[in-house]
Amino acid sequence: MKIKKESLPLFYGLSHIGQVFSILWSNKISSCSVFEDNKKLYRQFKKKKFSDEEPTLKQAFLKKKYKIHLIKNKNFISQYSLIFFSIDTPLDINGKPLVKIIENQLSKLISLSGINTKIIFLSQVYPGFLEKFYKKNKEIIKKNIQIIYMVDTLVMGDALNKFLKPKQLIFGISNQNNILYLKNLFKDFKCQKFFFNVTEAEIIKMSINLYLAFSVNFANVMDSFCNEFGFSFSKIINPLRNDNRIGTKAYIQPSLGLSGGHLERDMHYIKNSTKKKIIKKVFSSFEDLNIQRKRILINVIKKINHKKNIKILILGISYKENSFSVVNSIFSELFKNKIKIEVFDTSFKLTSNKLYNVSNNLKKSLSNNYFYIFNYLDEYNKGLLINYLKNYPSKYLININNKEISVFCKIKNCINIFETPIKNGNRN
Repeated sequence: MKIKKESLPLFYGLSHIGQVFSILWSNKISSCSVFEDNKKLYRQFKKKKFSDEEPTLKQAFLKKKYKIHLIKNKNFISQYSLIFFSIDTPLDINGKPLVKIIENQLSKLISLSGINTKIIFLSQVYPGFLEKFYKKNKEIIKKNIQIIYMVDTLVMGDALNKFLKPKQLIFGISNQNNILYLKNLFKDFKCQKFFFNVTEAEIIKMSINLYLAFSVNFANVMDSFCNEFGFSFSKIINPLRNDNRIGTKAYIQPSLGLSGGHLERDMHYIKNSTKKKIIKKVFSSFEDLNIQRKRILINVIKKINHKKNIKILILGISYKENSFSVVNSIFSELFKNKIKIEVFDTSFKLTSNKLYNVSNNLKKSLSNNYFYIFNYLDEYNKGLLINYLKNYPSKYLININNKEISVFCKIKNCINIFETPIKNGNRN
């Protein structure tokens, strides 16, 4: 395959961010190429099997205006002058970011790249990562490779809208000549563009996530505090949302803790990067708070039923309905307690997922289990659940979805977990 140098960008990596950027680039800007070293991800992309985290991504692919070229031979990489490093920072089983994998992959890309290549780096890393990388990798200077950090502000589940209509674009550059280059490259994005040095841009990315994480933790701290006075924080949220300084989209809903991976990465980074004990202590406390919040479910269940052989049906396994992710799962404490768990999900296909006992028949699963945890369901299956609970009032429903409190308020044995206060770690 012959490629005109300068003609189109290459997206290196086809995890969530690589899929979103490459497909939407072909929707909005021009043709592009993609490369993926992981054979499984490569085959899935080729078969149009995209990330569960973006349910509408396949539809966007089918509607794209321009071609996406799949590059299988890594030797072709040297022919591209613009490469997006689009690999999501992986997490270990405890939710800690594996930055070494990103470092190794970036080193590999540098070795495969040609002279005068520009690399736009999208991975979530700790502040100072790229500066440190520059000093270690001598090949960057030898090949005159320039790495530009682009702050990824996509929202999982709504990444398509955030990419196509961003409010701003933020870049970290080490060469001022790249400002004009980037303005021209992203000229179709009619939004404000900010340019900082690389470390400043890395901290901007961290700051956005930490602000959101603080909001989640603020809500959970306030919920615990409100419980001391006999009510839930959910009861007083609306006046806060009506305050313009906070807003209707604020992350101030009490929850079972942080989940999904993105916010937790930056909490981990700042805790391990800072030399100040007070900052380290603050974020260690937040981690402890999140562990405590995830124990709420198991505490509620144990209070209702002390039997060892508890059977639970989880209705919606992801941390939110429009984006599939079980990283740092809100149900993690249930799995640790080795409870018999079955999962039914109307938003995501879990048949190939070996982590759970997956149900494909809600009626059968309702009769087989004693406790139900409601996270989300489509309207049809939600109706089935409500009718079943009315006919079998001895069954217990634990609702963790704040938006559905009014739906289940008339169910006899329903606990709307963020409507009633917690006492001694247990919901009443």
